[in-house]
Amino acid sequence: MLKLLRLSPSRIKDLLLLFSLLISLYLLFFHSQTPLPLAVPDAPRSPTRRHHLMFSIASSSNSFLRRSSYIRLWYTPHDTRIVAFLNQPLSSLVGPDLPLVVVFGDTRSFPYTFKSGLRSAIRVTRVVKEAIDRNETRIRWSVFGDDDTIFVIDNLVKVLSKYDHDKWYYIGSSSKSYKQNVKYSFGTAYGGGILQQIVCYDHFNPSTVSVAWGYATQVYEGNQLLPYLLSLSETFSSWKRGSRVKANFMFNTREYPRDSCERPLLFYLKSVASDNDVVWSNYTRHPDGKCLRSDAIKNLKEIKVVSQKLELDIEQERKFITTTDLGPFV
Repeated sequence: MLKLLRLSPSRIKDLLLLFSLLISLYLLFFHSQTPLPLAVPDAPRSPTRRHHLMFSIASSSNSFLRRSSYIRLWYTPHDTRIVAFLNQPLSSLVGPDLPLVVVFGDTRSFPYTFKSGLRSAIRVTRVVKEAIDRNETRIRWSVFGDDDTIFVIDNLVKVLSKYDHDKWYYIGSSSKSYKQNVKYSFGTAYGGGILQQIVCYDHFNPSTVSVAWGYATQVYEGNQLLPYLLSLSETFSSWKRGSRVKANFMFNTREYPRDSCERPLLFYLKSVASDNDVVWSNYTRHPDGKCLRSDAIKNLKEIKVVSQKLELDIEQERKFITTTDLGPFV
């Protein structure tokens, strides 16, 4: 006669604990596994510096020396890496204050059938390939521009520092021309962030001062409305020219007065200096003919702008760029 074994709940719990212990001992002594490798943290990266950028400039033998004054504004031989690509060798030697000059590769075998275009566009496109083919060492970013492009390198370095240079990025901003964006897509990078503007009002001598940092200062008679000043004055022409061409831009604009006496006083940037935590820039007056001006502004000869120097570390820079979103051109 069989007897049924009845186990109480406490007995079942003890057996399960014993069974778990036996399995653990088996796995520990008889079924050992290769230990998992410990995660090794990545070595900290050095910050991006000026010498990590490689600038490739598209130019020609006819325009390079004539536009070399633009390049001298931002090129420093000891820490800026630049190669200027030309269609043919220069007739004269290039001084030490200008970058290395190389000649484009032969593009005569490439077909070009765009009737209204210029065959030189092939050379401009080839700059990207030929620059990469140079296989320069310790390059984190490749930057491309024309011989009349002005780069503010330190600002560009700060902006690029927020990106991982081991990944692929195509960075820039859209064209100012709506039609150009439509034709070549809104995903084409044409340029960078050209400038900040600040507007000040003088209530004692009724006048308005508009400062475009690093470029010019304009002084208006009386107190001008802020929305009017924030729209850009059309001192530039549209991408396509002609009497039947209507200019459509990607921002608000206002007409530029034909009569010079209706324009504000214009002061161009002369010099910039800094001392400790202060930066000041000096602007000198541009001649405006024999225009009648009010007593408040007619004797102005020079304007000095004083501001606090902004020095940000990488983490602060990332937060700052996220909120301002100034696009570079890379």
